[in-house]
Amino acid sequence: MAAAEDAADHSSNIANYIDPEAIEALAERVGIYARQYAATPPLELFYNLRKLRDSADRLLEHTHAPGQQEPLYLILSQTSALLAGVSFDLGVSDAATEHARAAHTYGKLINNVSAMGLARAIQATLAFWAGEPSRGARLAEVGLEGSAAGTIAVRLHAVSARCFALMGDATATKRALAAAEEARTGSDETYDSLGGEFVFSPARTAFCAGAAYLALGDGDAAARAAHSALDLYASTPADQRWYGGVYGAHADLAAARIYSDDLADAADHMEQLLLAPVDLRTSRLVQRARRVQTTVAGRRYRGSPTAARLTGQAEAFVADATAARALPSSTP
Repeated sequence: MAAAEDAADHSSNIANYIDPEAIEALAERVGIYARQYAATPPLELFYNLRKLRDSADRLLEHTHAPGQQEPLYLILSQTSALLAGVSFDLGVSDAATEHARAAHTYGKLINNVSAMGLARAIQATLAFWAGEPSRGARLAEVGLEGSAAGTIAVRLHAVSARCFALMGDATATKRALAAAEEARTGSDETYDSLGGEFVFSPARTAFCAGAAYLALGDGDAAARAAHSALDLYASTPADQRWYGGVYGAHADLAAARIYSDDLADAADHMEQLLLAPVDLRTSRLVQRARRVQTTVAGRRYRGSPTAARLTGQAEAFVADATAARALPSSTP
């Protein structure tokens, strides 16, 4: 009798399901926000993503149907991945770390290799920005164990290149960049159709290469890659253009030109960086501006008016950006 009652209770729980259109609506919003990521102020996007995450959580509480739980867990993984990126853009690394961990956990629950790979790529990115490139390289390697090709593999290889460059390994950096291009020939069923922030475009790969070469101290190669990124972004429709990459490439070009002692050109690129709207001045751009300031200060330009101009440009960019980035201290 008890077994029969247990079976009845179980079948009753399984029967609890929600309108499939509600799940489809959330999945559509994930794609919309991923595509809006490139040009939407991070604080605005943060609030939208948090609402989406909470909506998915509520739906998950009201269904026990495995066929509905899986897409909801995927939505939660994708939303957490976007929240991780936005939190980092806002300069809140602890929140970014928690969201990236959640993205991996949700992906693991449904054994979605792409979702887990994306989470590892984000964790690796957070690691190298935190000054832990060797840990970042290990995380990317773990992510690549299940992602041989497609846009997530491209991202993982590109992030690996950034890590290896910060470790001073030029050979491994170039090998990772080549692997990123090779991985682009594959497809990803989970993320290709969503586009936006989930797709690691050729422009973004070139931008990543420029940053990697800059870390290696190769100003000429960094400048070529950054120029390539700008050309590719220029040919991208304005509503799909990642402005963080555009402004970031100008910041990297400024640093690269300082390596070549071309301070005038460096200052011109910093002027382009200063055109970035205040609410789009992410923590990544702030760190790039600070690198320009550190680079020019570390060379023998004492008394140079152009060097002083570069320093002033970097200081102004950072000061204006700080006031615009404020993430609520409540629930991450």
